[in-house]
Amino acid sequence: MFNKKYFHIAFVITMSLIFTFIMSAILTYVFVGATPHYFSEWMQDWGIAFIIAIILNSFVPGIIQKRIAGKSNPVLRYAIGAALVNTIVLSFALVSYALRGWSNPAFLNFWLLHAWPVAMVSATILNLFLPKVVGKFIGNYLIKAELA
Repeated sequence: MFNKKYFHIAFVITMSLIFTFIMSAILTYVFVGATPHYFSEWMQDWGIAFIIAIILNSFVPGIIQKRIAGKSNPVLRYAIGAALVNTIVLSFALVSYALRGWSNPAFLNFWLLHAWPVAMVSATILNLFLPKVVGKFIGNYLIKAELA
């Protein structure tokens, strides 16, 4: 169990872990389909996505929360804002990796017409409930209660 001061770090790592696990599975399926190499490709994509997501999730949620403070539908606004930033960066990186560089002539077409729309829809849905689930998990199981 961790001290309460480590909640943010535990949240960022856990959220990045789960989010990228699911998103890289979806995007890898878009890239390669159900092939014999799917699992190895997925794990490579997940490793790349996890590193990027830890960096993004360290500061992007705070920026989004400041921008939506006091506005209506904060959960939906957060879900769309976080999905927008994460999917642009993550799908760009993963498609670039899959196509061996963004200078590949098929890159822009594949990224904008296939990978990014799928990632945006999936990430928005995940961001509607995953932060709350991860927050409860960390609060209940990873952070020790303070003694009165």
